[in-house]
Parts: sequence; C-alpha cells; structure tokens
Amino acid sequence: MSTQAQITALQATLAIATSQAEALTPDATTPPVTPPPVPPGAVIPVFAPPGGTGANLFNFDPSTMPDGPFVPGDLYGWWYNNTGKMNGVQLAAANASIKGGALVLKLASSSSGAAVTTSPWVGAGGASKPFLWQGGYRETKYVVPSAWGAIWDTGQTWPTDGEGDGAERLGAGWTTNYHYQGGANGPNVWPVQPPAGSTVTVGTLWVPGVSYTTYLGGVPQVAIEGSFVSSEPHCLILNIGYQAGGPSTDELVVLYDRVWAAG
Repeated sequence: MSTQAQITALQATLAIATSQAEALTPDATTPPVTPPPVPPGAVIPVFAPPGGTGANLFNFDPSTMPDGPFVPGDLYGWWYNNTGKMNGVQLAAANASIKGGALVLKLASSSSGAAVTTSPWVGAGGASKPFLWQGGYRETKYVVPSAWGAIWDTGQTWPTDGEGDGAERLGAGWTTNYHYQGGANGPNVWPVQPPAGSTVTVGTLWVPGVSYTTYLGGVPQVAIEGSFVSSEPHCLILNIGYQAGGPSTDELVVLYDRVWAAG
C-alpha cells in the first residue's frame, strides 16, 4: 500500500475509531478525553492501526492540579520536571508551576528555562509512571510564546530512535521538524503562523515508519513523510528556552496535552 493510501485509510477510520474510543472504559489512572470542537472545514485525524481495535486514551490535562510549584510525584501522573540542559539553557524546576488550571513553563532569563517530560530515561528517580507512545495522535492546547518553545517527542537514543518536533518556534516562525540517524528534515515552516499571545490547538499525527504530520486547529500544516520516521517508543516533552535574537523572558502556558495512542 502506498504512503498516501495508508494515510487516507487511517483518516477514513475517523468515525469508527471515535466511536470505539467513546466506548472504552478508562482505568482509574486514565481520565476520559473529550476532543474539542472542530472548526468548519477542519479535520481531526484519529490513529487506529490497521486491524486494530481502536485507540487507547490518555489525558495529560493539568486542570485537575492545584496551583503552586510543579513538584515531581504521583500528583502529576506521568509528568515530571526535566532539570537538564536544552540548547545551552538550564531547565530549572522552579520555573515550572500550575496556575489557574494551566501548566506554566517560564523562561526566567537567557540561561534559565523550563521543561516537563514523561521520559523514563531522564534524571535520577524519574517518573514513577512514565508514558511512552509509538504512533498515534497528540493534541496540545497552549498560549503561543514569543520565545523559543517546543512541543516535541523523542526516543531513548538520539538520533537513532528519532526526534519529532511537532511545534517548534525557530526565528520568527513556527515549524515542524524531524531528526533521525541520517540527518534532519526541516525546518519546515507552517503556512499559517499563529500570533504570539493567541491560544491554539496543535495536533501531531504520527504513523510509524510512514509520516509525521502537524495540524493547527485541525488544518494540516506540515507533513513529513519517509521510512526514516521512527517506530521506536517516544516520550513527550513540553519546553521553553532561549534563542539568540529572541526575548530572554517569556512563558509557555499549556492548557492540556492529550494523546490518542495506538491500541
């Protein structure tokens, strides 16, 4: 089956997969997911593996968390602070907090940013319940920062296991990029650029070994296609940092991060 045929077949499962997903009974640690309204003319891609039984639902919505510092622990389920470095910027635990039902990642200076991750590989005493996905549909609702920011995912061994940058601000524009053993695909600039301060819903449809596609408000922006797209498990990362020429203080405010993972 051709790449386009595979993608068309996956998108054609929308009604079936949605119906199956609604019929699932989540366990005690998996809150139900309710997709947001779809704008006219837009699509919500739903991933269901060929021959599969539907989608498992995961909801990383911080609205159930109390205001205050983001302290690692069971309170935050699969998420915890990444306190390493990213692009030369220290990721400080003090720069991550919950405010008004949203996750707030602060860029305090050109050398002090923030990130949270579901990785079981980063840092000593990592997440007690790490989350990995191997294809599916991820959706993140956030307030667009002016500084460098990213909603991305990566495998354990870089770049062998791949890195998908579903939404990454490079320079003045938002892009979708992919890193792999043989190099990189990108930067791929979105044809529609959301203004700083606006609230957007960005989706990423990952078909292992086939494609990695970004949606803005349900409308396709960038499709990266090729066998180099990883089939290895990836963790989720939300990140803000500094980029030369950009602001040295800013915030990435995330209202929710949801995954419809392959069943």
